[in-house]
Amino acid sequence: MLELKIANSEMMEKFETDKYEITTNMLNAKNEVSDLEIKLADTREVLEKSQSMKTQALVDAEDMRKELSKLHDSFIQMKEKQNAEHEKNVEVSVHS
Repeated sequence: MLELKIANSEMMEKFETDKYEITTNMLNAKNEVSDLEIKLADTREVLEKSQSMKTQALVDAEDMRKELSKLHDSFIQMKEKQNAEHEKNVEVSVHS
């Protein structure tokens, strides 16, 4: 009878040890999952910000391209006016 009590006690101790280890492992796994979920949320936030910044950069680049085109057109017009003025001055000095 004593041997049965000892065996039973050893089995209960093993059960409690296993239960503790399983519970600890489960809590550790839950913590790891929570940490990964936080990292995933942070990564998604960074990705969304990056995509937003990319979109804004593309809009800004297009605006700058349009402005550059306008400036280029203005430059061409001014250059043509300057050339026309220069030609007038040359004609005036030749006829004088």
